[in-house]
Amino acid sequence: MCVILVIAVLLLILSVFLLMGKGSFLIAGYNTMSQREKARIDEKRLCRLTGGYMLFLSALSFGLCAVMAWWPQLEGVAAGVYSLLVLLSTIGLVVYANVSRKINRRP
Repeated sequence: MCVILVIAVLLLILSVFLLMGKGSFLIAGYNTMSQREKARIDEKRLCRLTGGYMLFLSALSFGLCAVMAWWPQLEGVAAGVYSLLVLLSTIGLVVYANVSRKINRRP
C-alpha cells in the first residue's frame, strides 16, 4: 500500500506541473516528433489534457489505498475496478488526444 501512495503522490506532483502547461518533455512520443508534426499540436492543451488525466489517476490511486486500508476484504475487487478504470480511461485519452481538433490543428 505504501508503494501505491508514493505513486499517487508522484502522479499528483507531475499533474500539477503539466496542468500549468509545462512539461511537454514528459509526454511520451511528443519529443520524438519532427518540428513539422509538433507545429500541428497545441502543446499547452496537450499538457493540460495529460495533467488532468494524471490528476484523475492520482485520485483513483488514493481511493484504492483508502479502500485497501478501510475494507481489506474488498482488496481484490478494488484492484480489479482500479485496473479496469485505468485501462478504459487510457484508451479514451489516447483516442481523444488523436481525434480532438482542440489538440490537433489540421490544415
